Amino acid sequence: MDNRLKEINLRLSEYSTGNFDNNLKISSMLDEVDAISSGINMLGEELKSITISRNYFNNIFNSVSDMVFILNVKGIIIDSNKPAKVITRYDGNSLIGKKINELINDMPSFFSNVVSQLKKYSVYSKDDSKIYSKRGEAIPARISVSCFSNEKKDKLFLLTASDITFQKKY
Repeated sequence: MDNRLKEINLRLSEYSTGNFDNNLKISSMLDEVDAISSGINMLGEELKSITISRNYFNNIFNSVSDMVFILNVKGIIIDSNKPAKVITRYDGNSLIGKKINELINDMPSFFSNVVSQLKKYSVYSKDDSKIYSKRGEAIPARISVSCFSNEKKDKLFLLTASDITFQKKY
């Protein structure tokens, strides 16, 4: 077997584990194997770029102090940031799959009210709300919700909640 094919196999294995730092060498023959190697090098650069962007986003997502929840059109949490988990005292991914109405029960139909308001206005905002922790503790919160679409064009909702416990005390 051509050593270059072994090198391609090794490089693709490295890419599958997230290591995009090494490129394949292009020989002076400039044959079909070199064309494949060049394409794999370009793929590695693109994957590296996407990974850096994703990591950058995840760092921001988890570094903001506000609770952030990504909801689907049914009001089900499909993602949340680290502060959302810490403040509400939910472990790991246990928030995923919960209905936001379970955490914010200001009114029986919180989420449907949000959706109807978003049809009129681009952002829903409520200054005097409560988010309930896993233990049932009420956390005073300022809530804001807006719509966005993911790469698949699915309609999603971004709900941010600021813990205003300190402001309520003073």
